[in-house]
Amino acid sequence: MILMPPGFGNAFLVTQIMLFIIINLAYAGTYNDTINSLPISGTIKELILIGQLKIQFYQIEINKNNNMRKINDSKGNLLCIVYKDEDWVEGLNFITDNSLFIQVGSWWYQNGKNLAKHKHNIVSREANITQEMVYVKSGSMLATIFDQEMNFVEEVILKEGDMAIMAYGGHGYKILEDNTKIIEAKNGPFVSVEVDKVKYE
Repeated sequence: MILMPPGFGNAFLVTQIMLFIIINLAYAGTYNDTINSLPISGTIKELILIGQLKIQFYQIEINKNNNMRKINDSKGNLLCIVYKDEDWVEGLNFITDNSLFIQVGSWWYQNGKNLAKHKHNIVSREANITQEMVYVKSGSMLATIFDQEMNFVEEVILKEGDMAIMAYGGHGYKILEDNTKIIEAKNGPFVSVEVDKVKYE
């Protein structure tokens, strides 16, 4: 049995059903066309405003990357962000927050989308550690995550289309398939291997 506020009657139930449909269509990117084509008026149409707020909320939640996974140490410090192929969201989506020295985002656009031409300003920045991103173009590899004291934390298998961002702590990799292709990116400028890292067997 569905309980409805006094005075709303069937209109409330119909509105909830319509909002459910609209929100799901909004997730598919067809919200504006859907609203314009709906044969609605009166109380139902007024309550669509509530639906618009719900849609904005869901869009914000989607862009929070609830699917991607952050691996932290025992103190809650960020070690690694794992961004799987299925975690992508449509539009411009920055996976890292502004505080990281490496900035990584994903693009998912449809045909005809134009991005404004631009150039970047020369701005002094200071970074005291190298952070890196690895993207699996093909094949697979095992990423092992350690904390800052090189204590083992977790192992993650990265497959085609997956990405990992190493923020802090230690990490190691093992290739799992022949002809595995990886793209690696780091913040610069590069110093030297001897200065930049400590290797462990």
